[in-house]
Amino acid sequence: MNDPTWKTIGILGGMGPEATAELYKRIVGICQRDFGAKYDSDFPPIVLYNMPLPDIVENKGDPELISAVITDGLSKLEKAGCDFVAVPCNTVFAYISRPPAGILDIVKKTADFVRSKGMKKVGLIATRNTIKNRLYEKALEGVEILQLPEASQIQVNDIIMRILSGEKRYEDKQRLVELIKNLAEEAAEAVILGCTELPLLISTNDSEIFLVDTLQVLAEATVKNARIDFI
Repeated sequence: MNDPTWKTIGILGGMGPEATAELYKRIVGICQRDFGAKYDSDFPPIVLYNMPLPDIVENKGDPELISAVITDGLSKLEKAGCDFVAVPCNTVFAYISRPPAGILDIVKKTADFVRSKGMKKVGLIATRNTIKNRLYEKALEGVEILQLPEASQIQVNDIIMRILSGEKRYEDKQRLVELIKNLAEEAAEAVILGCTELPLLISTNDSEIFLVDTLQVLAEATVKNARIDFI
């Protein structure tokens, strides 16, 4: 029988697989940090579906097919008994026009976090698809969002694709540091890492200004939402 302190968490993953694994790891770490989880029975029930999705980073997939695959993935998790679903991907919300009530929207959760810190001007590093669909502009109305020049955006997409393939290059990390510094020089109060692959390569410790790690924001929100005594 499941511990009554926890809801059953669903993770719709595979976008990409390594970021999905990192979300699971961070959920475990938060349970240990905040609730003293030690025994196997102390942790929440989690169902993880690693969903093979047509490409959304380079925008090569058919949007209708992508939406259908996402709907099927959510249905699988619902049938598995999940109370809600976390999706460790920002770009995918360009294909979910009206997220069902049971989905934690990583973009909206990040926007809530930015607002809670009183930030008025932030930089954004994300996939071209996230930028093109203005996901953060829509979620952060009233907050100025600084974007990268097109040439730098192309470099970021290439870096993300290398991370997805398992390549974590020092020179790519240094390039991200430079881009973050450029945004800071434009008076950004923080920079949103608006792709969940990016925290696999760079962290706040690598930056002179605060980085909003969307993967960590989602992990914190997932654990909070899963605690029945938080309702």
